[in-house]
Amino acid sequence: MDKAELKGLIKQSIRDVVKATPEIVPHLRGTARWIAEVYACKLGDPNEEARMRDERKLERNLRKFLDEQFERIKREIRKDDAQYQRKSVFQPSFWDSEKDRMWSELAEDFVGVLINGMNEGVIALSTNASFVDFDLINQALIDYAKVYRDEWLYKITETSRTAVQRAVTDWLESGESFDSLVAELTNTFGKARAERIAATEVTRLRSKANQLTWQQSGVVEQFRWSTVMDDLVCKICKPRENQLFPLSQMEEMLPAHVNCRCVGFPVVSTELARRRNRELLGLPPL
Repeated sequence: MDKAELKGLIKQSIRDVVKATPEIVPHLRGTARWIAEVYACKLGDPNEEARMRDERKLERNLRKFLDEQFERIKREIRKDDAQYQRKSVFQPSFWDSEKDRMWSELAEDFVGVLINGMNEGVIALSTNASFVDFDLINQALIDYAKVYRDEWLYKITETSRTAVQRAVTDWLESGESFDSLVAELTNTFGKARAERIAATEVTRLRSKANQLTWQQSGVVEQFRWSTVMDDLVCKICKPRENQLFPLSQMEEMLPAHVNCRCVGFPVVSTELARRRNRELLGLPPL
């Protein structure tokens, strides 16, 4: 082995160690510390490009849905109804229909993020990916999609409903022009909200798919928190960088807030992997 090959081997070894245990970086010195810090800065989220594609697609389709929803709401408000309490935008049936419409139009995007999250979760397991049963994971994703529809799409719709009812009530009592009401509601159905929902929900769906995949593998009990490592990292997430948390808490922790783009990485248990290997080989436990 010549000198260049040896240097390459040493660099690769350092990169492998940093990837497996990022917390070792502060304890290294000299050239090893420099290599480790450079690699740690580049590590971030290896699937960021794919994640941004999901986010951009969802944002684009959300903007279309919110624009059309706003038009439906304006049509309902314009209806001549002296008893404003009976306006359809005040009725649960109107918003149940809107939630169903959102799922019908955006389900492919939401489920697509889940599937991509599952694939990324498998890749993150590296040599332990063989422990994953895809039939079980696919069923788990289908089950979760139903929960997501009823829980999180309800919350998104509820936010719209609350904003509309408050604005319409104030508008009817004020006697101001219809244009003033439209201006008041623009932010609720505009580009900025579509961006917030897309960023937050991609993080939520992706993290949940990761969690389900790693739980099913049977070799992961913890995940490592990773921020996007830029100047926009918030005060909530920055202290969590490289920290370990129970995998069971991943769903409640990610996203940590609206617009959160943090991710988790699996921490594979050597002992659990050894047990799973013996199970697959039909060997008795040690």
